[in-house]
Amino acid sequence: AMEAYMITSPGHGGSALFNRLDPFVFPMDGVKLVDMMNAAAGGCSTRVFTVAATKMKNVRDTVHKLVLPNIQLGDASIGDVALPKRGQCTRISSGSIEVVVLASTFLPECICTGYTFIISEKDASSSSSAKVWDALTAEQNEEAPVELGPLEWDTLRIEGGWPAYGWEMTGDADPSSTSDTDNAMEDTAVVG
Repeated sequence: AMEAYMITSPGHGGSALFNRLDPFVFPMDGVKLVDMMNAAAGGCSTRVFTVAATKMKNVRDTVHKLVLPNIQLGDASIGDVALPKRGQCTRISSGSIEVVVLASTFLPECICTGYTFIISEKDASSSSSAKVWDALTAEQNEEAPVELGPLEWDTLRIEGGWPAYGWEMTGDADPSSTSDTDNAMEDTAVVG
């Protein structure tokens, strides 16, 4: 069976998006929507985080030093896992934990490059994702990764020129008609 993941920008997911997509899923298509961030839906805890930098070497060093050694699969860590190439993903699972590594930051490459990790843990006492997060954000960490929230993510997205649904893009647009933004652009002067 083929799986696909849809990752949204911070603050733009959850039940509202899930409820909006659900009516478009036809049972005969064999598609099943699962809100992985809703622990009650899948019976597991899921965390998604991205390790990004302007240089891939810095990302790989951080991932190999702080992320992979802290992800426990049974009695072993996944420290020696080969990271996926751009446009690919790696999926590792063992017992109560599943890790998906995506070679993407979901931001333009002119802004940053890196990997996104999806860690799903069925066992509430399992703490791989918490260990990874603590290692990345520890004060004594000399690499000094910085936690970015929705505001910072939006800033990077805008600097990279990517529109966001609900802000620069809405579901109300009809490309066949002249929109209010076309009329507004006629009244806009560029000073430079």
